Amino acid sequence: MQPRLWVHAHVIDAWTNILNYGEKLKSNSTVNRYFFNTSMVRQFIFDKNIPLNERFDQFESNIKDAMKKDKELLTFEKVHLVFLPVHQKNYFYIICINLEEPLFDVIDNRNSVAKFSGAYHDAPNELKILFSRYLMRVNQKSASTLEGVEPKGVSMNWCTRDNHVDYGVFCMHHMETYMRDKTVNWICGLPKESKQQQSVLNDLHIKYLTKILLSDANIYMSKIIAQTAKFAKKTNEEIKDFLNKGWKKGERGYSTSRFGKRSVKLKT
Repeated sequence: MQPRLWVHAHVIDAWTNILNYGEKLKSNSTVNRYFFNTSMVRQFIFDKNIPLNERFDQFESNIKDAMKKDKELLTFEKVHLVFLPVHQKNYFYIICINLEEPLFDVIDNRNSVAKFSGAYHDAPNELKILFSRYLMRVNQKSASTLEGVEPKGVSMNWCTRDNHVDYGVFCMHHMETYMRDKTVNWICGLPKESKQQQSVLNDLHIKYLTKILLSDANIYMSKIIAQTAKFAKKTNEEIKDFLNKGWKKGERGYSTSRFGKRSVKLKT
């Protein structure tokens, strides 16, 4: 999670667990959201060379695995917004399915000049077909209506043209702040692309790292706090040497590629 390094998918996955944990603790009067991790949407589900039934069977299996076969969650009856982070090549974007309206939103920080269909290679529509089919199978009330909804991109003032590194932290921030309230403009706290925006993004790297490591959902939290107290006793030279070694490990581009497996184990 070092600023100006790519965020690995494991970190996004840890963050979705933190967000889902928070949903369990919040008031029932607010919008109910569910966050899938990046393993939910794999490239095979967009591959039209694979029969639709085969793709759907795998998609359905992914849903059941993600929701631990929780019967209430599996029907989506009490879920208003469903978030699916999509990992496509070297970047992330989000598909948010509003089951109340219903709507099919694509949330992407890139200010792309490509047409919608060209930018996503029909992935949102393919995902809509699979998800609608799943909702029909569980008799969810929005199933038939959602099938006819056209996926659309969400307009944002903070889209970027020159930032090709922070897709992951944008994804994390968008999941945290997006509520799809038509009566209120979405203000996520990010300024337009600028040095000021980069400064905010750098701060978010640290914020999200701290939240993941110190969340009650992380069963390693007590161990991490103890290690932090031990680290605080190091001399300035020892700290400098430690950080330099950590930076060299991240120079290939990804921030802590084994982060999700070694530093975090989350309650489910």
